[in-house]
Amino acid sequence: MNQRNHRKWLPVLSSLTVVVGASAVTQLPAAALRYASSIFNPPYASISRSCDGTLACELETAAKYNWDFRKFAEAIAASEWQDSFARQQGEAVLYTVFVPTDAALSESEWEQLMQPENRDRLERFVRSHIVEGAITPAQVEAGSVTTLGGNAIAIVTDDNGEPVRLGTAELAGHHRALNGVLLKVDGAIVQP
Repeated sequence: MNQRNHRKWLPVLSSLTVVVGASAVTQLPAAALRYASSIFNPPYASISRSCDGTLACELETAAKYNWDFRKFAEAIAASEWQDSFARQQGEAVLYTVFVPTDAALSESEWEQLMQPENRDRLERFVRSHIVEGAITPAQVEAGSVTTLGGNAIAIVTDDNGEPVRLGTAELAGHHRALNGVLLKVDGAIVQP
């Protein structure tokens, strides 16, 4: 390209760069409005290389490697939900699971819950920590979500609209599995 053509195209390319850059910047706030609460829809990343990425496998891995929500993972394994959490429909979020840490209940409460004679209590407790599908921006905006156990759980947000509490439990982390979202909470959403 000679110097004359170079001078001709330089202003055109500069203008194009400004237009593309400006349109990208103006789209950022719109994207944020579509789903401000990214904690409910984090990107997928498996916890373990030996895991198939489903909720079932992620919870099995948590129990195996003694993570801080091992007790709830064991409760899921003892309940009717293990098979449901292994099911996939592409990468659709089939369930959002509020996962209480081991400190959410005392050791004796966890032991009592796991007794064979308390199977109904265990199932109610587990269902009270599961929401079918993904939590939507409308639910976050409304400030409530209903679990499969029929419990309406308040979603408390900070000044930026980001969720910080579910009921009385504080959000302590999140993880996206292939077929759902695990939201770690520091307390039980519903007591057993």
